[in-house]
Amino acid sequence: MALEEQDIAGAALDVVEHERIPKGHPFLQMGNVILNPHVSWYSEESQGELKRKTAENVANVIRGELPRYIVNREVIG
Repeated sequence: MALEEQDIAGAALDVVEHERIPKGHPFLQMGNVILNPHVSWYSEESQGELKRKTAENVANVIRGELPRYIVNREVIG
């Protein structure tokens, strides 16, 4: 692994393949890895922005427009 071989100096992760990282996972023993719960995005400002963007998406759909913040554009015909 690139982290073990230090091809990458370090990593700070809040998303891993399997949430609730299993005991004994190599990341837990590495001094060059920082693991953070998947809430590191949270702040009062980001909470307000999330609500605003959600409302914008809903308003766009009501007007018959595509949502601005669409994830899977390929599903639109």
